[in-house]
Amino acid sequence: MKPIPTVPMFGWDATGTMLQSLITEHVLPKLEQHGAGIFFPTPSNSGHSVPIPFRDWGTMGIRERPYLANSPQFLFLLAGQGWVYVKGAWYHLKAGQGIFVPQGCPYFPHGMVNDLVLEGHWLWVGIHPFGAAVHHCRITPDTHFRSPIYTIVDERVFWLFQEWETEAVIRGYQNSLVSKGLLLALFHFLTKSAVVPLSIWAEINLMLPELPPVLANAVVCLTRTYDRPHRLEEVAKQCGVSLFYICRLFRRYLRMTPRAYVRQLRLKVAKQMLIETRLSPLKVSQLVGYSNYNHFRKQFQQTFGVMPTAEATSWFPDVKIAPFISKIVP
Repeated sequence: MKPIPTVPMFGWDATGTMLQSLITEHVLPKLEQHGAGIFFPTPSNSGHSVPIPFRDWGTMGIRERPYLANSPQFLFLLAGQGWVYVKGAWYHLKAGQGIFVPQGCPYFPHGMVNDLVLEGHWLWVGIHPFGAAVHHCRITPDTHFRSPIYTIVDERVFWLFQEWETEAVIRGYQNSLVSKGLLLALFHFLTKSAVVPLSIWAEINLMLPELPPVLANAVVCLTRTYDRPHRLEEVAKQCGVSLFYICRLFRRYLRMTPRAYVRQLRLKVAKQMLIETRLSPLKVSQLVGYSNYNHFRKQFQQTFGVMPTAEATSWFPDVKIAPFISKIVP
């Protein structure tokens, strides 16, 4: 069986904004209409499915045994059809259906029948204590297209998941109104917080334990809304302290003001998006919250010493953040 190459998506499909649009346009309407039961399909009786072997550019390689889910995951089929192996059984999914993969569960995300690769467009949502990691992929008979992985930093997503898991998985009330409401709220929150490239969140996550809890909370609040105008008074209120105290913590531990931190974060995200999406610098500047492109270009050059460019650039994760990334990448 010849392995199918996994290649990265580029352009608008490779943005976090696209992922949030897919949730809004496809997942939320199905949840509203059918409830959380869409993630609990009936196993298929077919015994002919075999996994599709992938050859990746660096993260997967060829798989001969099932993956082991490193986090609870929701897989949702946006278009087409596909086979998924979970807990020893194969499931045949069609567009508008999904499946829940518990943490630690062996699974194959894509299967074929009689050497036939089924074309499908998939959304992946992995649940983590910080919120969620999200990406999407497309399967064709000869290529596996995969988007970058983005994080959505919102602890409410994890809290809602825990409540949903208790209701739907532990108690078995998959089709209850409570289960439906919790999952609707979970996916709704995924569309409200800013999306952050995985590598950028890994750097922030490494820094947080070294900060006082109040400052760490402020950093998370700013990360969640980095692409929008800020009222620092509201951030201070959420942290339960004064604006003066927040500013003092930023200067003492991060050697910058809160506004400077947001500017630095926007530019780091922009740099990573230029690498991963190959979108134009103008489009990237808008996605990270700049309304004036010339202002963005000037700040980018001052920070990185080069002009923003959409040319592809190699990127390798820092050895310090590689272990964190390996826990997120499915």
